[in-house]
Amino acid sequence: MNTVLFRHPQSCHRLLSALALVTGLSLGFGCGGDADSETGQLPSSGGSMDTAGDGDGDGDGDGDTSFPASYRFDCIDIQGLGDADGTNIQAGLLEQAWSADIKNHKLNILANVTELDEAAGTGTMVISSGVGASDSDLCAQPDTIAMEVPITFDASVTTWVPNTDAGTCSAAGSTPGFGTFSFGSDPSQIFYIYAEDDDGTPFSCTVDERPDAVPLRGVVAEFSLAEDGQLASGTLTGCLSEADADSLCSCIGACDPSLPVPPSCEGCMPGGLPLGSLLSGINTSENCTTLLGEPAFDMVVGFTATRIPSIPETCM
Repeated sequence: MNTVLFRHPQSCHRLLSALALVTGLSLGFGCGGDADSETGQLPSSGGSMDTAGDGDGDGDGDGDTSFPASYRFDCIDIQGLGDADGTNIQAGLLEQAWSADIKNHKLNILANVTELDEAAGTGTMVISSGVGASDSDLCAQPDTIAMEVPITFDASVTTWVPNTDAGTCSAAGSTPGFGTFSFGSDPSQIFYIYAEDDDGTPFSCTVDERPDAVPLRGVVAEFSLAEDGQLASGTLTGCLSEADADSLCSCIGACDPSLPVPPSCEGCMPGGLPLGSLLSGINTSENCTTLLGEPAFDMVVGFTATRIPSIPETCM
């Protein structure tokens, strides 16, 4: 099977896609209502919510603050990767690859606010990996649609704001905004990102029956919305277990079909190597190792995400 990390044989140029998380991640999510874990279907985006706006959840990009709503990550700043910080060369290469993929709609991390009760300060989110060539034609790859997670909401706080400094996406701030969402997922819950290209070509590969996407566990995230509800800024931490990294196959730069295929990558793309070997020189980190109870890498990212026109349906 193929797990999303770097590109297919023609353009395999991702370094560590498997660590994404967006980090959950990775932050990828669903529509309005409960995600169907058996069918992999996203809930519908219709219906009114107890929130500001008209409640149609159409995300028309014109100051709409109604929910449900979907936000696509448009900037990722890798601040930590395992025991390395954002200045590490591999982290820098991964950030460059992800930035290019975001620009070209190859990496589509979708964070969907499926329900929000402003008065109670509660809601739900779903994360998924989007497939499509533009915001308007994205669909959610079925294997990546996570279960809904509860979120908290504080309309009185703006924890994060956009940052235009080179190499950064967000920064701590207090500019008036719509409010701040936060959530922390159970380590047993997996968020999958980086599913496939819009032509169906997987970005990375697994040889078993796991979903064709990068698994992030124990995701913790905060994001603050601008006053018009269109731009989210925040930070996210996700965990990639060492075992998952060793069983994901991918490429650095262009895939080299002349390279021998390791036993763990048999049946995957020519030139693919285990992600664990691509992380050579980066060690597992204490936080995620403790959280998962096994050797694991922390992935810490800053990000911004823009509200897209509508909540993506499940890919058929």
